[in-house]
Amino acid sequence: MRTIRRDALRFADAPMPGGSGPVQLARLPDLGDGVFRAFVRFPSGWSRPAVGHYPVSEEVFVFEGDLTFNASAWRGQSYGFIPGGITRYRLESSQGATVIAWFGGAPQWKRGPAATASREAMTSIVRWQQVPAHRLRGTADAPMAWIEPTAQPLTAARDMECVSLADQTWTHLRAGESIDLNAPVVCRVV
Repeated sequence: MRTIRRDALRFADAPMPGGSGPVQLARLPDLGDGVFRAFVRFPSGWSRPAVGHYPVSEEVFVFEGDLTFNASAWRGQSYGFIPGGITRYRLESSQGATVIAWFGGAPQWKRGPAATASREAMTSIVRWQQVPAHRLRGTADAPMAWIEPTAQPLTAARDMECVSLADQTWTHLRAGESIDLNAPVVCRVV
């Protein structure tokens, strides 16, 4: 098990192609699954009006602040899944935001609209508490991302990562490892 507390993260300015300025990024460890994962802080008034796309999918959980993606407005405790190849025409944060983002590969920004539409559907969850079984992504039989809402012991059936909604501590668990949860956490299968 590996745990990284938010106060131990090293944020650095990171350019955001087409954006009004840099964002602050703290990259999380590579788990060998090809996923690029990072905490990101958007400054107040930040925007990216440029049209473009990423060839890979992206998952975002907004801890605090606001983030508007195309026509979807996410506030604190919101989740979004954006399939690869979705044309992005608006990304902005009026108040600033702290998020965790998972890209399904290297986040290589491509200018202009995507040439082909994705077969996957975009997911936008504004209040995770209202989602059945708190499942953010996946099927009823095989969730890929979900919220564990209460303090309890959790044993990983598969390799997974958890992020506390209370203090934004990130933990990677291998199958069979356990953790005592003290607050709701976002969980993702690795």
